[in-house]
Amino acid sequence: MLRAILHGKAGRIDVGSDSSLSWRDLFKEREDLLTGVFFGRFAYLTTQMQREVLGLLIGEREATKAGEVEDVEFWPRLSGGQRHHVEPDVLIYCKDATVMVEVKPPLRGGQSLYQWRQEIEALAREKQQGDDDISDTVHFVALGRNSSGWRDDAAELEARTSAFDLTIHMREWGELSRSVYRLSDTAESTDHKVLRDWVDAFVLFGLSVQVPTFDSMLQMKRLQSNALALLKSSGWIKEIAPAPKPRKKSIEHAGTDAEKVSWAHLATFCLNHRLHRGAE
Repeated sequence: MLRAILHGKAGRIDVGSDSSLSWRDLFKEREDLLTGVFFGRFAYLTTQMQREVLGLLIGEREATKAGEVEDVEFWPRLSGGQRHHVEPDVLIYCKDATVMVEVKPPLRGGQSLYQWRQEIEALAREKQQGDDDISDTVHFVALGRNSSGWRDDAAELEARTSAFDLTIHMREWGELSRSVYRLSDTAESTDHKVLRDWVDAFVLFGLSVQVPTFDSMLQMKRLQSNALALLKSSGWIKEIAPAPKPRKKSIEHAGTDAEKVSWAHLATFCLNHRLHRGAE
């Protein structure tokens, strides 16, 4: 189905008496479809690649400690106390840890601290009632649309949960998509196919998945200069006034440490900066 959506072959669905919606637009709005595409393919990865992708969600060290993935459950119904039940998006059962994931799509909606509490308390209730599948170590992953000011609230929620050792992780789709792209460059066989499906799905959501190299940007600049020279010599454009020179500032040399910072890290920092994300 993802292939059909990406190539515009999925058609439209009726949403009312006189209106319809394309599957492409629906996919971009529904978090459940994004959850299914990403985590539904997770089970088809090799054990090593599962560990690497899990490391993008909970950190490499914790993913290694969690052990091998044993099962993935979608939208489990957990007893919700005052509510009849709650449904986190995904539960990943590992040998030595349980990972609960709450997904919000990149373009709309937002994470809710209230929802986090409800889902974590429901999982703790299941644990206390004797569900042996839930590990003593639990990672809660809030994937997409987080607030940077929630770290203190997350720490408080971690501290007051006693049924298991809880760690809350806040992850964003932009960061995840670029990491998956880098993994796809070196992945082999089935892993590569799954990762490329994810990359295509991320592009559908308008996510940047490739950080350009500095060399490629220099090449683009050279091509631009050559094109302008050709157009000017052919008479298509007139003389272009040079850009004003910036004011010179006295800058002390940063030293060898600054020279070691990679272009990819700098570009990733800019893409993840709050000003850039706010513009999106």
